[in-house]
Amino acid sequence: MAFPELLRQCLAPKERGAAEGRLLELRATEPAQFAVGCAQALQDAQLPAEVRQMAAWLLRGALPLTGAAAAVPLQAALLQALESPALCRAAALCCAKMPWPQLVPQLLQLGQRGFGKEALKAMALLAEEGAASSSSAASMAEAALKALQAPDLATRLAAVEALTALLPKAAGSEQAVLAAALGAAKASELRLEALRLLEVCARECYDVISGSDLQQLAEVAAGCASGSELVASQALEVWEALAAKELEMAQRSRGLLGQAAPLLLPLLQQGLQRKPEDPGWQERSTLQDSARACLMATAKVLGDAVLQPILAFASTAMGSEDMWQRRAALLAFGAVQDGPSAPTLQPLVQMALPRLLEALTAPSVEASSAFWALGRLLELHPAAVPDDAQARIFEVAVLRLTEPCLAEQLCYCLDGVVDQQAAVLEPRLFGTVAESLLKGAQVADPHSRAHLALFGCLNELLARAAEDCLPQMELVLEEVMRRADVELSRGPVSRS
Repeated sequence: MAFPELLRQCLAPKERGAAEGRLLELRATEPAQFAVGCAQALQDAQLPAEVRQMAAWLLRGALPLTGAAAAVPLQAALLQALESPALCRAAALCCAKMPWPQLVPQLLQLGQRGFGKEALKAMALLAEEGAASSSSAASMAEAALKALQAPDLATRLAAVEALTALLPKAAGSEQAVLAAALGAAKASELRLEALRLLEVCARECYDVISGSDLQQLAEVAAGCASGSELVASQALEVWEALAAKELEMAQRSRGLLGQAAPLLLPLLQQGLQRKPEDPGWQERSTLQDSARACLMATAKVLGDAVLQPILAFASTAMGSEDMWQRRAALLAFGAVQDGPSAPTLQPLVQMALPRLLEALTAPSVEASSAFWALGRLLELHPAAVPDDAQARIFEVAVLRLTEPCLAEQLCYCLDGVVDQQAAVLEPRLFGTVAESLLKGAQVADPHSRAHLALFGCLNELLARAAEDCLPQMELVLEEVMRRADVELSRGPVSRS
C-alpha cells in the first residue's frame, strides 16, 4: 500500500489501528524508507493539509537517521515545507534534529524569496532546540536584524522573537542586538516583544551596556509606566534581570544599577503606587508584584544606598489619606529589608514597628502589605520584632484568618511568629489558631493560593508544636481527615 494512503487511513476511525500498526512496523524495519515516505508526503501539495502535517510530525519522531541515503530528499522536502505557514514549525523542528551545514544559507535564501516570517520562525526554533552553532546563530541574528526593517508588522515581530532566541548563542552580535532592541521598544506595536528581548539583553549583553544605553533603558521604562499593566510589568522585569545579573557577577560588578538608581527608583515607586487595572482586585497586582520584586533585587545590590530615597518615599506615602499610597509605602519598606546592613536597619525598624502594627487592622488593601512587611522582618531580622509585638501580630492574625484576600500574606507573617513562638505556645492557643486556620481554609477557594497558604501554615504549626499540644493535634487531624473524606466523595481532590 502506498505511504500517503496509510497516512490517510490514520485519519479514518475504522482503519486507523491497522494503518498505525503498519507505519510503526515500517519505521522499525525500514527507517530510511519510512523517512523518505514522510518527506514525499510532505511535498505532495495534492494531499490534505492534515495529512502533510502528520507526515511532518512522524518524520520528526524518526529523526535523526544514521547514514546519508535519505539526506538529499529530506533536505529538499523540509526546506520546501518551511515555506508553508501550516508546516513551518514541524519542518523547523525536523531540521533541528538534523542540522545540516547548508541549512542556514538556505534559510537565509528562503527569507530573501519572500518567506521572511517563516524563515525567522524556523531560525528561532533551531536556536530553542539547541541546533544552532555560534557562527550560524550569528549569521541568523544578522538576518533577523535586517528583517526588523521589513514593511510588514508580522515579519518585524518574528524578527524580534528570533533575536530573543538567538542572542544567547550569537557571539559578537550583542551590541547590534541591544541597539536594535532599544529602538524596537520605542515602537508601540513591537514594545512587549522588544521588552522581552531586552530582558535577555540584560543577561547576555552586560559587558557592552553603556551609560547611554542605561539612559535609553530608563526612558523606555518611563514610557511604559503609563501603558498597560502587562507592558509596565515587563519593563520592570528588564531591570530585575539586570539586578539578578549584577548579583551573579558581584565580584566584578560595574555598578550599573548604582549609576541608574536615580532613574530607576522613581519608576519602582510609581509601580508600587499604581492601582490595579482590574476593578475586581482582591489580593495581587501584577505591576506591584513586579515593582516589589525588582526593588527587592535592587536593594540586595545597592545595600545601604537604597535606604535614603526609599524611606523618604515611604515616609511621605505613609502619611497619605489614600490607602493605596500607604500600601505602596509598606511594600517599599518590606522590600528593602534584605541588602542594607543590620546595624543600619535596626533603628529604622524600631521606628516603623508601631505603624506596621497599626496597619494590621486596616482594610485588606493596606493590611495585606503590612502583614507581608512584618513577615519579611520576622524572616530576616526576627530579633528586631520583640515578643510583645509578636503577640499583637498573633492576636490580629488569628482574628483575620477568614479573610481570603489577606490569607497568603497573613500566613507568611504568621509562619514567622510560629517559628519564634510555637515551642512555647499553650495548648489552648494552639487549638484556637488551628481552628481559625481550618475556618479560613473552609471559606477560601479550594484552588486558590490562599487555600494553599492556610494549609501550609497549619502544617508549619503542627510541625513545631510542643508535646503538650498533642490532644489538640489529634482533634485537628480528625477534622482534616473528615474534610478529606468529604472531598473524596465529591470527586477530584484539590492539591491542598
